[in-house]
Amino acid sequence: MAEGGGFDTFLQPIGGFLDPVFSPLTVFPPYVTIVIMAVILTAIIMFVSRLFVNRKLMIQVKEQMEEIKEKLNAAQKSGNKDEQNKQLSELMKANSSYMRHTMKIMVVSIIVVMLFFPWLSFRYAGVTAVELPFTIPFIEWVSLEWFWWYVIAAFAAGTVMRKAMGSDI
Repeated sequence: MAEGGGFDTFLQPIGGFLDPVFSPLTVFPPYVTIVIMAVILTAIIMFVSRLFVNRKLMIQVKEQMEEIKEKLNAAQKSGNKDEQNKQLSELMKANSSYMRHTMKIMVVSIIVVMLFFPWLSFRYAGVTAVELPFTIPFIEWVSLEWFWWYVIAAFAAGTVMRKAMGSDI
């Protein structure tokens, strides 16, 4: 257990509570278990995001933003300040709408991750998940702890899942 009463101390009881549920995964080496959890969490986040986010609307807003940017560039080239201000205002409105939708995805992601991270922290805090065959330049790492290995695995899993589903959101 962590000393000093930090965030780790808060997570320990939650991780201990979840340990009986996820402990069967510990038959694998830490790097495999963490990859499995990253794939599961990424899949859950993508599934729940699809339920809460109107993808068609997000695509429409993205397309609208591209059109507005083109009009803004044309107005800038022509030197028409009134048209620039109008297009900039439209771009801000569209961007605000897009951000509201992406915030839903972020909230879902945070909730899902906060449900599972306590167990990963409980089980793998201070554990080296991967020994690297090289040193990472500038930061001089020769190994990765669970968190950084999770980040890499989740990024890779998300990229593969988005490509497989033909999703750009």
